[in-house]
Amino acid sequence: MVRRERRQPEPGEFEDPLSNYDPKEYEDELEHALIDGIVEVVPFDDHLKARADITVADAIQFMNDNNFACVVVMNEDREPIGIFSERDVLVRVADHYDEVKDRLLGDIMTAEPVTAYNTDSLARVLNVMVSGGFRHVPVIDQDKKLKGMVGVRKVTAFLQQYFPRDYDI
Repeated sequence: MVRRERRQPEPGEFEDPLSNYDPKEYEDELEHALIDGIVEVVPFDDHLKARADITVADAIQFMNDNNFACVVVMNEDREPIGIFSERDVLVRVADHYDEVKDRLLGDIMTAEPVTAYNTDSLARVLNVMVSGGFRHVPVIDQDKKLKGMVGVRKVTAFLQQYFPRDYDI
């Protein structure tokens, strides 16, 4: 097989599209933080983790004892496979507690929870929270391992630094 030699492009024949790249200019620091800031810059909320094979009653007691609104249900590979929140308690358990208290958490949890990647922008994470009606979203890495839990309060507290101090509502 004969190897061809690569020729150099003639002047003006090829232009690297990134050689003429102007980075996005933002109107203010808040816009910059929302679009270019990643969720890992926000301190993660403390969170509870549980296995899917505990009972619903134990999960509720665990949440109550620790004063948490939800628990992330994990598999053996540290991947979130579900979430069980106080909303789940009200919607799926409260009216049927005696019937479901001894069932496995994996049967009652919200399976395949909506998650955010640790490299997602703050704007995307806020969009996920607002559009899904979530107060907390599990944050995972590229290997789908749980990194933490981000809450709407921590995100808004973080973003407050970009508002002027004399801002009137």
